[in-house]
Order: sequence, then C-alpha cells, then structure tokens
Amino acid sequence: MTVSQPARSPRSTGWTILFFALPWLYFGAYGFHGYSDIDHGFVTGLAWRVLQGETVYTDFLYVRPPLTPYLHALVLWMLPDSYGVLGERLLFFLTLWLSVALVVKALSRRGALAELGLSAGLLGCLGFVFTCHNLSPIPWHTVDGVLFASLGLWLFVQGPRWPWTAGGCVALILAAACKQSFYPLPLVGIALCTVLYGRAAGIRAATVTASIVATSLLSARWFASEWFQAGLTQTSMAGRLVDLLDAGAGEYLESLVVLGPFFLLVAALRRWAPDGWSRKLAGPGLWVVVLTLLAINAAQAFEDQRWTKPRLHYSQIPFLLALVAGLWEWRRDQERSAVLLAALAISWCVGISWGAQSPLLCFTPAILGTFWFLKRRWEFQPSPKYSAGLLSATALLFFLLHRFPYADDPRSRCINHLGDVYPRLSGIYAGNWGFAPYEELASLRKEHPGRFAVLPAVPVAHYVTQTKSPLPVDWFLNVEANGTHWRDRLLRQLNEDTQVVFLQKRHLESMNDDGHRYGCWLGKYVLDHWTRIGKSRHYLVYAPPRPAARVPDSPPLAE
Repeated sequence: MTVSQPARSPRSTGWTILFFALPWLYFGAYGFHGYSDIDHGFVTGLAWRVLQGETVYTDFLYVRPPLTPYLHALVLWMLPDSYGVLGERLLFFLTLWLSVALVVKALSRRGALAELGLSAGLLGCLGFVFTCHNLSPIPWHTVDGVLFASLGLWLFVQGPRWPWTAGGCVALILAAACKQSFYPLPLVGIALCTVLYGRAAGIRAATVTASIVATSLLSARWFASEWFQAGLTQTSMAGRLVDLLDAGAGEYLESLVVLGPFFLLVAALRRWAPDGWSRKLAGPGLWVVVLTLLAINAAQAFEDQRWTKPRLHYSQIPFLLALVAGLWEWRRDQERSAVLLAALAISWCVGISWGAQSPLLCFTPAILGTFWFLKRRWEFQPSPKYSAGLLSATALLFFLLHRFPYADDPRSRCINHLGDVYPRLSGIYAGNWGFAPYEELASLRKEHPGRFAVLPAVPVAHYVTQTKSPLPVDWFLNVEANGTHWRDRLLRQLNEDTQVVFLQKRHLESMNDDGHRYGCWLGKYVLDHWTRIGKSRHYLVYAPPRPAARVPDSPPLAE
C-alpha cells in the first residue's frame, strides 16, 4: 500500500531551503576557529603518509580498517595546498549533511513523515543540528562510515532491482572498511533486504556481500600476505570486550535512570490528575527532558570554560524510545519498522567508540522514532510551532556549546592565525592553547633541523612541515601502537632513523611504561635513554644518547 504525500506547503518549502543552507551556515559559524595538537590532525597526518607513498599497516601503524587514510589522501590531493585542512572542515559538514539527507529519504518510505505531520526538510534540520552537535569539524573515520552506511540504507529502500541491491551491499561493506564498529552493518543490510523484498532478494544480497568480502580477503591473503597479516594483527588487538559492553549496552542502561522517574511521573499524573493531563504533558514533556539534559551540558561547559562531550545520556534516551517504537511498529507495518530499525543499527554502531560513546553522528532515526513513540503512546503529534521551537532551542543550546572548541581556548579567544606559522593551516584560527605548540614547533625546527618526531601528539606535524616521519605512528598512544607489540620496530626506527625528538610537556604525565592504553611508553623511553639538548615553554628537546651533551638534572616525569 502506498500512502500519498501531502502537497508541499510554503512552510515545508521553507524548511527545505533552510536544510540546504545549514552546512554552509555551520561552516561559516564553526568552521574557522579552534585547533588542537591531538584529534584535529590525526586523519590528515595519515592521509599525508599515503600521499608520500606509504602503505597502511606495513609502513605505518593503524588499528582500524584501511579505507579512511586513502579516502582523505584523495581529498587532500584534490584540495588547494594551503587550504587542505580548511577544505576538510567544509567537507565534514557536507558529509554529515548528505548522510542526514540520505537517512531522511530512506525513513520517508511509506508515508512515515506525513503520518506525523513532519516535512522532510524539518526532520533534516533537526537531524543535522543534533548530528553535528558540538563535535569539532575534523576528518574522522566514524564520519566516513556514517556516510557509506547512510548511502547503503538509501540504496536498499529504492527497490529490489539488482543495481540497488548490489550498490547497497557495496556501500555497507565500505562503511565496515572505515571502522570495526560498522562490521555488523552488511548483515543488517541483508536482513533489511529480506524483509522488504522477500527471501530471494535477501539471498541475492547475501551472495553479493559474501562474494565481495571473500574475494577481497582472499586476494589480500594471496597477493599481499604481509600487508594482510599486519592489518589483521593491528585491527584485532585494539578493542576490548569491556569497551563494547560499556558503549553498546552500559550507556543505554544508565539512561534508564532518567527515563524511569519520567514515566513514574506520567503514571502518577494519569492516576491522580484530571483526565487527559498525562497525555497532554507527556508528549511535549519528553523533549523538554532531553533539552534540559542538553542545557545542563551547556552549563557545565560554561562553568569549566572548555569543551564538553555529550553527557547525561541526552542522546541515548531518544534512541531507546525510537527502538521501542520500531519494535511496536513491526505489528502494524513490517517494512516501515525494518527501515527504522536498520537506521537505528547505524546509530548504535556509531556509539561504539573510545571517545564519545553516543549515537549522535546518526541521530535522525532516533528523532523520528521518538516522534513515533509519542504518537503511538500518547497520541502526541507536534504542531508546526512546537517543531520550530524544538529546532530553535536545540540549535541555541548547541550554539552555546560551540563557544568552546575541542581542546582549545573559548572561541572568542581563537584569534591567532595558524596559517601565519604554517601555510597549510591557512584559514584556521586558534587560541593560545592550540596555537602555541605549532608556533614553538616552527621555532624549534629551525634550531634543531633533521629528521624529527613529536611525542606523543601533534599528528599533523609532518603534513604542515612537508616532511616524512621517521616513526610509523604520528599520535603515539599505546592503544594506537598496539601496546608493546611493535616495541622492537619502534625502538629500531627511533634509534636509527630519528635525529631529534620534541617531547610535549603538557603530556608528560602520559609518558609511562605501565601499558596504560592512553599512555606513551615510547616517550618514557626517550626520557630515560636519550639526551636532552634543549627546552622551550611547551617542549623538551632530545637527541640520541651523547653523554657529553647531556643537560644536568633532567626534569622529573611530571614536570
């Protein structure tokens, strides 16, 4: 059965225009300020290695599937040299915008939006604002995976014809080639195809998926065995079962601490308040709870005067309600339910992370599913004014959160142009916290020429200096270097190929040799065995051991 769509109103046209404008508005508002010595340059540094002819796994260490470094190497190659980093920031917003648009189109199947009185443009605006939240605009493997996963979802719902099915399978395999947490998605695609188009279509999707995966793995095993074995070792040693349980279940279970009292309040209203009050208050009140938690996040950021990651489970609550709605919908419309549940599977995979364990990077299905839940449970259908108010309040709260860029000073103090130090960072403005490491590195490089490494961070150092790293890792965390598994190789390249090491004082506490996953045992080795030849405000400078050049009274580890 096909549900007819309502004629486009001037209001829905306005939402569509706003949706198309949002990535450009966000880039203008949030794309130029804030830069750190950690995450911001991580993928850029990997892409620079690829452009220099290095191969992932064999020439440099990488604990994720291999697609992202090659994808962004292509992007850097296409962008103007001085605006590669700035261009990647614009691409961040465009990528998330496109992923939201694809998910909205997929979820619009069978009149799902018309039944709720939502326009695609409005849902897209809400999805984009939540999806971007206060994340820094940086190239990232999760963002790449979300784009391919959203593309796969959209392709699968287009119809049972061979090109759509094959394209959906390929897109979900590409998503899995970005990050381990997306590994389940090809199976989700097969299940979705089976529900939408029958067992025969599901078998075709399974055949395509299995053929591509098997051919790729066997080809790599036979024709690039060293690369295959290195990749298998590196990508299989990084994760832990406890991380999966915490991010994939623990975060959602903890959100019940908030949901429980809310439903108890609704039950109390239903019992003691006048008829209909529980329904009148519960529907709009649920989003008020979510926005209140988001407001507490913003208040915490202002109190700390720094960036804060998503807290208090304001993103997990809509996800759980959407999951319930998707399961309820199965009895009414299996196809509509299957599409929502498949989209929520993407959201769940997004939240499996070492950092922000949240489904926000694919939040559109949680928004739509929550509206479904409210309609089915309390017959709540958002009015145009309510929807506009929800979007405005959400955008305002994230605007306040965006005042504090990740790992840098508040936006109002990000006035130092990094392009004046390194032309490849043109257009990026940082605060003193983000600017100083790059300014001092440029000065120290003049005093101490030669093949250098920066430990443990500044992964973009060799890209901005247009040099080749002597080490196989740019951001040295034990977890990124598989703990001590590659110890002999790293020590050999450090002692034989590296002429100077710049140790960051702000990260000295992480330079330990106890195996902590976010430590830096190689930095500890340099502190203990190399010769200190200089220092600045933010760096200690070390050279290979030469007793005569050693500076007396080396600083303690916690300096």
